Amino acid sequence: MVLWRIARVVCIAFGFLSLLGLVVLPTTQVVMRGVFTMPIVGLEEVTRYLLIFLTFICVPLVVADGGQIRMEEFLALTPAGARRRARAAIALLSCGTMLMLVWSIHRSVEANVGSHTPTVGIPFWIFMLPALLGLLLGAIGYVLLAIGRLDDRPGDGPPAL
Repeated sequence: MVLWRIARVVCIAFGFLSLLGLVVLPTTQVVMRGVFTMPIVGLEEVTRYLLIFLTFICVPLVVADGGQIRMEEFLALTPAGARRRARAAIALLSCGTMLMLVWSIHRSVEANVGSHTPTVGIPFWIFMLPALLGLLLGAIGYVLLAIGRLDDRPGDGPPAL
């Protein structure tokens, strides 16, 4: 659980920094283009990368905080024992889905190992790294969620962090 807490803090910090970059970089580009008529080449590409980074690096936070879409109304109609098993099964199926996405991204990176972005030249693997890490941590979060769902508390994330 200590490693999960560290991963959570790191994801929050990187999420904050990328969100800050998503505000600062376009503002800088607007000022440079509008006031000084000297736009910074490639800033849009870096901003796009920060959006991808923010989206995927926060996946574990969504899993840990129970922000994923759930059907609690449907589960509430089932008996308590079946509800616990259904929640654990849903979490494990979600983990499997994320692991399939991680595998797909890994295969895509292998197939495009020499590719890079057109303007700035960011290597493809760096562009895909946040998705790989975020989904992998999300899969781990779902395993913890399955373990934490063995009791009957609706709406909880993994065991208390």
